[in-house]
Formats: sequence, structure tokens, C-alpha cells
Amino acid sequence: MMEKDEKRIMPLTDNEECILTILQNAPRPLKTLELIEAMKQYKICKGCESGTQLIQTGLKLERKGLIMRKASKGGFVWQLKNENIQKP
Repeated sequence: MMEKDEKRIMPLTDNEECILTILQNAPRPLKTLELIEAMKQYKICKGCESGTQLIQTGLKLERKGLIMRKASKGGFVWQLKNENIQKP
């Protein structure tokens, strides 16, 4: 049985992997529209080019404790939450 403090490590989906890769390579936090534009450079995502899919995937990563979002003028701003996630 799992301890209360232990979190089950779940594999990442392609879309989650894509958002994490983009944020790891970004020089600063990115707005939703900037993430959508950046996804065109990466061939990891499958269907994340819509804002709805991106936000759903971002929320999943936020629940996993990997990224965080802040509301800003014109949408959300996304960034890595955990400093342990290494940037290249």
C-alpha cells in the first residue's frame, strides 16, 4: 500500500512531454499563444495546437506539480514549477 505522501509516477503523454520540452528550452515563462507557436517547431505533440487541448494538458501537468500557470492579460502564462527539472 502506498504511503499518503508518496505520489505514483505516471508516464507523460506526448503532449505533456512537448509542453515540458518547450518550457525547459524557453528563456522565460510563455503565454498560451507563445506555447502554441513554439509547438510548430516541435514534432512531439499530437493535437495540442488548439488552445483548448494545450490548456487541458497544461492543467494535467500543473496537477502533477511540474508546471504552474498564472492568469495575465490575454491569457495564462506557463512556466516550470520545479527547479529540479533541468534546462539544457
